[in-house]
Amino acid sequence: MKPKLLLFADNAEGRRLAEVLRTMPLEVTACVAAGSSETTLPQGVHIHTGSMDEPAICHFLQQEHFGWVIDATHPCTADVTKEIRTAARSSGVPYLRLLRTKSASQRIRYVSNTEEASDLLLCTEGNLLLSICSDDIRRFANLPRMRVFAHIQPTFASLQACEAAQIPRSHIIAAQSALSREAYAALFRQFHIHWLIVRGNSQESGFAEKMTAAEEAAVNVLVVGQPVQESGYRYGEILELLATELGDNP
Repeated sequence: MKPKLLLFADNAEGRRLAEVLRTMPLEVTACVAAGSSETTLPQGVHIHTGSMDEPAICHFLQQEHFGWVIDATHPCTADVTKEIRTAARSSGVPYLRLLRTKSASQRIRYVSNTEEASDLLLCTEGNLLLSICSDDIRRFANLPRMRVFAHIQPTFASLQACEAAQIPRSHIIAAQSALSREAYAALFRQFHIHWLIVRGNSQESGFAEKMTAAEEAAVNVLVVGQPVQESGYRYGEILELLATELGDNP
């Protein structure tokens, strides 16, 4: 029986890793937050769809007897990483954190607050999509209106915030439920988005899909919040470590 590996793979780098892992003597299960990510995972990889908190991850690890956990979630979802890491340690399962490649990290910039974000965007070009809470929208009122698009919940408060910031109605995308990765990609194309503005460490539904779509479309991401200092392994290091553990040549 092949040893089992659990991969949290809600981004392009995680899916790239899954492509190689499936060729190794492993039984690989990939966890994705939304069903839309299933179509981009390689054949031969088991798929577990749906978010899990720490107790659920613990139960899944113990029930399925996984030998390793690889966390390839986005660095902006630090709370998710904390839950995966804690669950792995509680279950006695080796935990490997996949670090971002340099090219992927270069498209992400961090700022301390919305005022700093607004000032930085004044020095850039191209359309931008605000995907933040309604209270933050007014902080971007100094930007040229025709550059600004807003993705909001269809609530009175959110619509009022957009109106106060003088965002044109044709630039407001109101959606009750989280969008899929494909829907975000379509938005980026339709409105020629160059910048996506988000709150860091967000646990909102659809956050992983949003960040993955931005990465795949080469959209710059401006994160409001301090970056998390991470330790872990690069892509090649994880493969080498697993090959050694499995008794293969790296």
